[in-house]
Amino acid sequence: MKKLLLVASLILVFATTYGQGEKTAMFKLRGGVSVPIGLFGKNSGNLDYSGFVSRGLNFGAEAVYFYNENVGLGGLLSYSSINVDNNRLAGAYINSNDDYDTAIASVNPFKTIVGAIGFYFDLPVSDYFAFTIKMLVGSHIVERPEGVTTVDDKAGMHSTITETSTFDSQFALYTGAGMRINPYDKWNLTIEVEYIGSNMEFDYKKDGIRTISNEAVKTLVLSFGIAYFLD
Repeated sequence: MKKLLLVASLILVFATTYGQGEKTAMFKLRGGVSVPIGLFGKNSGNLDYSGFVSRGLNFGAEAVYFYNENVGLGGLLSYSSINVDNNRLAGAYINSNDDYDTAIASVNPFKTIVGAIGFYFDLPVSDYFAFTIKMLVGSHIVERPEGVTTVDDKAGMHSTITETSTFDSQFALYTGAGMRINPYDKWNLTIEVEYIGSNMEFDYKKDGIRTISNEAVKTLVLSFGIAYFLD
């Protein structure tokens, strides 16, 4: 990551020193889908909620100041709500104990907020089309949800497993690439694929007992946006 930031810093210094053309600001609203990757969404056998997430929704806003036609400095604020597959979680509880007969899980979504700043690169191919790249650093805040799992065993005994909500915040690298289409002069349409990921340490209570777990929270975001450019 340090090498990537160094390269981006050198590009920005070069651009601010030798860049030509008018300075431009861009404001963008975007929305899309968050898709879990890596261990986020894969059950590792310990019944952590993060192993049972599915897709979610993402919304955000961005602002960029371009030093020249190609390089800018800006930031974003991004929010995601990522659902937990309650049926899959309940099935994992049943499979974890031969005495369990049925299980019902009710877990709220994971919620993430990202605030990041960094470098934006805009690479026009024509007057109507450009490739875009962003390399940002910032804070990745994740709320691990509260939930209740009700289990009935084969002897007819009924038990309830409760977990409290908690959150953690970690430094993270936020990267993305995509394209920009310019059909209406200053109004542009964008489509991008972005990555954000951190290893979180969650401190919560499970059935009243303090529990600390390390869980990877990594997502790809497919976003669609509307951008407006100021001269």
